[in-house]
Amino acid sequence: MKKFLFVTLIIAMLLGCAAADIETSPPVSTIGTTAAPDITTSQPTTTIAKEEIPVPTKKETRISFAAVGDNLLHNTVTYSAQIEKGKFDFSPIYSIMKPIIEKYDLAFVNQEIPLGGLDFGLSGYPTFNGPAEAAKGLFDSGFNIINLASNHSLDKGLKCLLASYENIKNAGFDKIIGIFPDENKTDDFLIFEQDGVTIGMLSYTYGTNGMPLPKSNPNVVPLIKDEKIISDVKKIRPECDVLIVSMHWGTEYTTQEIKEQTRLAELLNELGTDVIIGHHPHVIEPMKIIGDEHKTVCFYSLGNFVSNQQKASTMLGGMASFDIVKTIEDDIEIQNARVLPIVTHYNNRANKYDIYPLDSYTEDLANSHGIRKYDSKFSLKYLNELSDEVLGEYRLSLGDLND
Repeated sequence: MKKFLFVTLIIAMLLGCAAADIETSPPVSTIGTTAAPDITTSQPTTTIAKEEIPVPTKKETRISFAAVGDNLLHNTVTYSAQIEKGKFDFSPIYSIMKPIIEKYDLAFVNQEIPLGGLDFGLSGYPTFNGPAEAAKGLFDSGFNIINLASNHSLDKGLKCLLASYENIKNAGFDKIIGIFPDENKTDDFLIFEQDGVTIGMLSYTYGTNGMPLPKSNPNVVPLIKDEKIISDVKKIRPECDVLIVSMHWGTEYTTQEIKEQTRLAELLNELGTDVIIGHHPHVIEPMKIIGDEHKTVCFYSLGNFVSNQQKASTMLGGMASFDIVKTIEDDIEIQNARVLPIVTHYNNRANKYDIYPLDSYTEDLANSHGIRKYDSKFSLKYLNELSDEVLGEYRLSLGDLND
């Protein structure tokens, strides 16, 4: 019995000690409790900057364009370029203008006569044919667009014209207008891209001096006909940003445009043409900006680039100059359109030909010009007065061109 009581006592004592080790947590109140302060130790913060990807900035696109008139190779011009029998070098004729032409992105010339070469016989007025080397002379001088549609296109027939086309291609030209050598591709218009701008070009002539169009290819030379122009423009206009049309038109030796030129220019403007490059009169005619809603820059005539004609007015030509601009809003504008007066100079023996900017031409050169035997009014003063009269505010000076 005593042993039982002793054991019971020991168990009770052990239970009491265990109870004393258990702490009772007081009730937790959530009313008015203040949050404990953050005692986290602060560390330096490293910020990783996000790499900024530059947003491409749209830039204005500017394409410079030059154009000259008739490269009219009379016999005396051709043979002045002969270096030996049957071989020619035309580069000296164009050498003074070459540094100017080469500055332009695009440069147009009207090739007035076929360049069929020796196989068709070299000849002058009235049925022309020039040597193939003339094309190389033009290309090497900076021209890269050439027009073949003129009243002399068929002077020596279809075969000569097609040979001329091949000779011009072989000289380096890949932008050739005014001819459709393939009778099945008469709507194969010149459309090309320059610095992201699509440019389309058409060309027409008023006729072919009575030479009939060949039955095998009646559209080889595009003629000025309203229905043809309307049809062509409607086809090409949606395909290009800029439309330039070459027009061999007007009346020879008149320094003002005639009513038919005005009518055709207005038609081309209504159809959405941006620039008209005119030639054939052999003298300069005004440059005008026509149209209301749509503006068209029209160079009615750029006169001769080179020739052996014998009227004082035919020695004064023009080089059209303008910029095709694609703005940052993707609008197309023709800017800075003007005309630089140029002079064809030949000596008294008519065996040396040069082309000068009028601003570089001198009184001494004018006094030595071979044309004075035929037209005594030719002088430096005459050239400047005619330039001012015809071109007016659109006369471009060499100084402005170089700025």
